[in-house]
Amino acid sequence: MDRPTRALPNLLQGGVAPHLRAAETFSTEVLARLRDTLTGHMEQLDGIETIAVAGSLARFEASPLSDIDCLIIVRDGCPPSETEKQRALIISLLAASELKLPKSTGIFGRAIAPATLLDRSALGSLDETPAIFGTRIQFLLDVQPLFRNDRCASLQNDILHWYGSGFQQRRAGASWTHLINDVMRYVHSYAVWQQYKFERSDDDSWQLRQAKLRSSRMMTFAGLIVLLGQSNRLADKQHWLLGRLSDTPLERVGRVMSLADADAWQRLLSAYDRIHGRMQDEQFRTALIVGGPGQLADLVNEYSPEFEEIRSLSDVVLDELSTFILARQEEWGTRFYSRLLL
Repeated sequence: MDRPTRALPNLLQGGVAPHLRAAETFSTEVLARLRDTLTGHMEQLDGIETIAVAGSLARFEASPLSDIDCLIIVRDGCPPSETEKQRALIISLLAASELKLPKSTGIFGRAIAPATLLDRSALGSLDETPAIFGTRIQFLLDVQPLFRNDRCASLQNDILHWYGSGFQQRRAGASWTHLINDVMRYVHSYAVWQQYKFERSDDDSWQLRQAKLRSSRMMTFAGLIVLLGQSNRLADKQHWLLGRLSDTPLERVGRVMSLADADAWQRLLSAYDRIHGRMQDEQFRTALIVGGPGQLADLVNEYSPEFEEIRSLSDVVLDELSTFILARQEEWGTRFYSRLLL
């Protein structure tokens, strides 16, 4: 299906977002190289349904410090031995990139089949593993395809249909009840998990994780919420939403916010760009990693000046997002907010 023209260069024109413009250029070049590499091995990857990236590359906010957070979808029925062989090949091909491979923990770099993501018996389940739940919702939050792009879009459509099970049998004005509940479940469970995760390593810490949570992570969540709100009163919600999933979270917010409240958009964009610039400064990033809380007792006042700077800038981003979303009630409808808040 037709996708909207990429809006990011237009949204970032002028001098208000120089760091994001540089990241967009870098990300575009990296994605092109990764796609060429994988396409060159298409015959060896015949068991792969699609490959996509999430995270900073998918948001077009990557830098040389970024990971390649890849999602590998294997064809239904592919034998486990062949699945692992092709997954290993994908990882070895990605290893040639200038970016880091995905961490061994979490949902990235693993192979999963569509049938697992689309199992109707899992509707309403709270017992799903994070690997299944996280992969499914990630395909709606911020992915960009790397391999077999058409299959990525098809899977996104199937996931929307899974979330909208019974949608066609209800009146056209019905809300995305299940998906909204799952998005908010993910937002709040992720925030709670990060609040009390004090592990520190050479490249990670509580302060760095919180800085990401308060900026790029919340922008990612807000991007999907804005799409759900905008689609809420449309008769063909699924088709409209699918056509906008290739937008980055920032694009999703910016397409709507820049037209409804240009001043608020500029305030948000300026603060978000400054956060991005600071987070790419290696000295600043190191200060975030080595400072800050290392245990529960430190949460009271053990913050570095660098984190306080990020917190101040992210307050602007979060305040502008919250104010904007809450001001859309007339457009998005009370039923949408009932599901979002209650």
